Amino acid sequence: QDVFNLMLYGRYSSELISSSITSHSPYYRERGLVKNVFDLLDSGERAIVVHSELGNGKTLLIEGVKLLATQRGYDVYYVENRTRELLSEIQTLTESSNKVLLVFENYFDYYDAIKYFLNNSGKRSAAILSARTSIHEVTADDLYGYIKTNQIPQVNVDKLDHDDIKWIAKLFDQHGLWAEKASYTLKQKIEILNRHPSFSATLLGLLRSQTIIKRFDELLKQLNEQREFYQVVISVLVLSVLNYPTSIDKLIDIWGDIIQSPKFKKDPVISQIIEFERGEVILRSSTLARYLLKLVVDG
Repeated sequence: QDVFNLMLYGRYSSELISSSITSHSPYYRERGLVKNVFDLLDSGERAIVVHSELGNGKTLLIEGVKLLATQRGYDVYYVENRTRELLSEIQTLTESSNKVLLVFENYFDYYDAIKYFLNNSGKRSAAILSARTSIHEVTADDLYGYIKTNQIPQVNVDKLDHDDIKWIAKLFDQHGLWAEKASYTLKQKIEILNRHPSFSATLLGLLRSQTIIKRFDELLKQLNEQREFYQVVISVLVLSVLNYPTSIDKLIDIWGDIIQSPKFKKDPVISQIIEFERGEVILRSSTLARYLLKLVVDG
């Protein structure tokens, strides 16, 4: 069930990731790209951009980097929302004698904070700058100009390598996720995954299996029966896919106080798709969002 929740709902456990890294149990894939990140850090790079398109494992890769960085003696911090205290909090980090790894989610919202951290923290400290590939391609020059550099090392998470694909094929085997393709040989399964070697394509392929289709068709049917909530959830899916902030305040401007009603927040169907966290409405899985929107469009 933990693997199913990870793959389809995007619900991951930091504890399970940590134990998986330590024991090599089949839950979290420590991709070769993680080593690439640490090779760059070890070579003295102060900033690294980690990017991918929607649903290709950027968040999971960074989660692994954070856990491993802690094991390597870094004090690890994560910026995902701008607050009034942000710059003063970063100032406190720059005064630390410890080496600090500061992760900026959607880095294009934090040019000033990134510049301040890089200019004032110790040489052993570094920043991980995260963004979707399509947005990074547009904002990279602004980033370079702001922190006065010609280039920042990049780690593109989009493409799975052969070892990643083989690991996923075996994981699907162990947890019965191949459905009607369960009788295929490992080689055949790897060939299937190699056709579109990205994490989102792999999960979308999984979602097309009859077992999973039945499950999510029923989920969409239940949601559709709750018309007062249906349009709200669909709007969250669309905004999330477009990478538009889905704060509770913004959604209240659109839909009114229904967003804050206990009935909406605690609805068992709603809670399978979105969750509420620190003033934000968080999508559980970008891949699930794309699939549900496709079902809506297909009627």
